[in-house]
Amino acid sequence: MRKQVYSWHDVSDEEIEKIYGSLYTLFEEIVPVDCDYDNVIDMKLIDRRKFEPMHFFKQPHLAKDYSNMEDCLNIANINIHQAVEKWQTLYRIKKDLEKEKSESR
Repeated sequence: MRKQVYSWHDVSDEEIEKIYGSLYTLFEEIVPVDCDYDNVIDMKLIDRRKFEPMHFFKQPHLAKDYSNMEDCLNIANINIHQAVEKWQTLYRIKKDLEKEKSESR
């Protein structure tokens, strides 16, 4: 049965490191590498206590087949749009914080 917590702060750094270590060990054992020792798949673990989830779509690899160019361009466009929205949100928060700081002086 999975451990349930009521706050993300109930999960310690040690537990996150243990989870990462276990998954990394398994990953290294079963995921093949190519001739340059690059993994054939990527594994990204996001510590949601400290970072926001990744907000983007996987970009199809064109390789030598350009038949899915429209899909690639559409997904790239969506990813750019999401990045701009995130930047605008952060910038607005930054400006609000600066305004609050200047008003409290």
